[in-house]
Amino acid sequence: MRCCACGLDPVNLTVSGKNGIIINGGLFMMIRSISLKRCLFWLCWSVWLGVLFFPILPAADTWWHLASGRYLLDNGWLPEPQDPFTFGAGIAEWLNHQWLCQIIFYSVYVGLGLDGLYVLRSAVLALAFAVLPLLLNRHKGGEALVAAWGILVFVALAQGAFFFDARCYIFTYLLLSANFYCLSRYLDAQQAKFLYILPFLTALGSNLHGGFGVLLAVQGVYAVSCTLRREMRRQSLALWSVLAASLLLTAIFNPYHWHILSFPFSMLEQTVFKVGLNEWQRPSLSQLGACAALAALLLFCQLFAQLFRQRTWTLPQLGVGVFFLLLGLTAWRHAPLVSLAAIYLWIERCPARPSGSVNAGASLRRWLSFGAYAAVFASLTLGAYQLGHRWIGGAQHWTMTAQMFPREAVNFISANPQLPQNIYNPYEWGGYLEFYAYPQVRCFQDGRAHTVYSEQRYAEGLYAEYDQPWRMVLRQQQMESLLADTPEFYQVFDKYHIDLVLSSRIIGNLSERMRKLPQWSLIYSDDVSDIFVRETWLETQKTVAFIYPLTVRECCRRAEDSFRAGRYSEAYNWAIQAVNRDKAGLQGYALASAAAYQTGRAWEGLKYSWGTFLIDHHSPVLWYNLGAWLDSCGYKRMGRWFHWLAE
Repeated sequence: MRCCACGLDPVNLTVSGKNGIIINGGLFMMIRSISLKRCLFWLCWSVWLGVLFFPILPAADTWWHLASGRYLLDNGWLPEPQDPFTFGAGIAEWLNHQWLCQIIFYSVYVGLGLDGLYVLRSAVLALAFAVLPLLLNRHKGGEALVAAWGILVFVALAQGAFFFDARCYIFTYLLLSANFYCLSRYLDAQQAKFLYILPFLTALGSNLHGGFGVLLAVQGVYAVSCTLRREMRRQSLALWSVLAASLLLTAIFNPYHWHILSFPFSMLEQTVFKVGLNEWQRPSLSQLGACAALAALLLFCQLFAQLFRQRTWTLPQLGVGVFFLLLGLTAWRHAPLVSLAAIYLWIERCPARPSGSVNAGASLRRWLSFGAYAAVFASLTLGAYQLGHRWIGGAQHWTMTAQMFPREAVNFISANPQLPQNIYNPYEWGGYLEFYAYPQVRCFQDGRAHTVYSEQRYAEGLYAEYDQPWRMVLRQQQMESLLADTPEFYQVFDKYHIDLVLSSRIIGNLSERMRKLPQWSLIYSDDVSDIFVRETWLETQKTVAFIYPLTVRECCRRAEDSFRAGRYSEAYNWAIQAVNRDKAGLQGYALASAAAYQTGRAWEGLKYSWGTFLIDHHSPVLWYNLGAWLDSCGYKRMGRWFHWLAE
């Protein structure tokens, strides 16, 4: 039998390699199949890595990062000591240690939108958690498949659903990964070029995020570990020099100079900020057990090393393991840092890839049989579905902008400039207000915490939002004295002369409490938020005529009314407006698909039905609309079956 492409006989073909290895035609065909198996594995691995990179929490801090970046570019440099976004912040200076990252974020947002910003975030995370570790594994001669599985496991334990959003600490992950890469290459190859870049990376990191302190700590751990080994005194001298240069360049190239070096220690003591911010609390073994799992896996690396390479840990590796174990037990938000350290310890102990094509082929043939093919295909299908489910609607969907932020309320505020400028807002919404409503309004609080606000101001803001549950938490922590000036929650508004209150209907119960106060009037309400003004302010206005912009709820209501009246084209137009305003709104997609089927737009109907499926595949409206479409196409029996599913 001849090969149709080259005219050769694959059974009798022999190839002589550099080392004199003879590969017959059957093995040649097997190697071709191995490449397909590897491609399937890496494709499946990449898809699931992308799934693990998606956050599931609303990105509250992203918005004030964007607002700060816009302010920096508009004003040419760092903000004045007086905070421009809030009123009565409580301290004299805003230490904006993330100014460079904010400029990068806003520049990307202007050019590519929110989707482009999350593409940047995904690229940074991929470089930090996958690309650089795999490059190091390649230089060390480790088995790529084993390294990839370890990376996937540790990324799954990194709590990425909570911490992989568009925030400035993603650059700390990248720079930490670069530090691990350069230090490992230096100790392996004894090439000083890998050390020259570290001081500049540290200085860069000090302008991107306050987590640059962990870069200095890692350099210090390596320097101390090498100092303890007599045969590594030369390397220790070089590492101490790198640490000194990092400190010097950080102080020179940071606008806050030497003062920035004390910032990483600002959250070490117990303050009200650590009580109120759950990400700064210590991990609970019952609820937030990821750090404990990472600790167990770090210890497993020792067993892994003895099993595959019969080697013990070197002092630098042991020092890194101990340091990050302790770091992971101090705060929940350190889980990605611990995971990243665990990835590099895994790479250090990854077994060497087999030499020779025959061994490699036999090894891969053992782990990928026909059953494994089916498992990989099923995993790839499930991962692709998860990725598509989270991707629908773009970043506006997975950041839950319409569901968790006061988008419609901000439109109302923007349409009514006569409203008071100083506004009370929930802590999670401050950044959103700063980005979309500044300078028309100045908010009460945002996610900058201890870099702007005093402890009393922060405690009073959460007291107005959560009332007695927050007071009980402060009482347990012996911090109730912070609320001495405001025995009742509404006295916070009196103390700071607030006439406009934006309350959340999904977080806390401030809306319910505000409706019971006679001195406040409700002027706006939707599914997410309420807006109240003080009665005394209303009395000072000669005429009160508020403008109410069109909302998603109103678009859906008009679409439903038009649909019931048989005006399907009009219903379709209103439903499209609802979809354009809320890319993740189930009601808008369902109405658009139903109206599209009634007006003969079959492809548009299928498109919006697919969107409905990705948002909520259990929705009865989805199956009912598909049944109606099949009925109109003449498939009565299948249509009745879909109607039965809807019931």
